[in-house]
Amino acid sequence: MPQLDVSTYISQIFWLIVSFGILCIFISMYITPRIGMNLNKRTHVLEEKLSQAKKLLEEGERLHQDNLAKLSHARHEASQYLHQAVHDINQHRTEKLREFDHKTQSELIALSSKLEQQKEEILKSATNLVSHVVETIFNKVVGAEAPVTEIQKAIKVVNTGK
Repeated sequence: MPQLDVSTYISQIFWLIVSFGILCIFISMYITPRIGMNLNKRTHVLEEKLSQAKKLLEEGERLHQDNLAKLSHARHEASQYLHQAVHDINQHRTEKLREFDHKTQSELIALSSKLEQQKEEILKSATNLVSHVVETIFNKVVGAEAPVTEIQKAIKVVNTGK
C-alpha cells in the first residue's frame, strides 16, 4: 500500500503544511475579514433596528397615554353634556307641566263659571217650569186663577229652605 510507504511521508507532510498554510492565509486574509464585516454590519443593523423599535415603542406608549387622556377628557365632556341635557329636559318638562297646569286651571275655572251659568239658567227654567206646572195644577184642582206671587214665594221657600 503506497499510503503506508515511509519514504513518501516527508513530501506528503511538506505539501500538507504548504496547502494548509495557504488555506489558513487565504481564510485569514479574505474569508475571516468578510465574515467579520458581515457580522459587524448585522450587529450595527440590529442595533439600529433595536433603537428604532425602542423609539417606536416609546412613541406608541406616549400616543397611547395621549389617547387615554383625550378619551378621558371626551368622556368627561360627554358626561357634562349629558347632565346639561338632562337638566335642560327637566326644566323644559317642568315648564311644560306648569303651562299645562295653568291651562287646565284656566279651563277648569272657565268651565266652572260656564257650569254655574248653565246651572242658574237651568234653575230659572226649572223654577219657571215648576211655577207654570203649579199654576196649571192649581187651576185644574181649584178651578180659579192661581196667585202668581204666592206660588213664586212658595217655590223660593222650597229652593232656599227658608
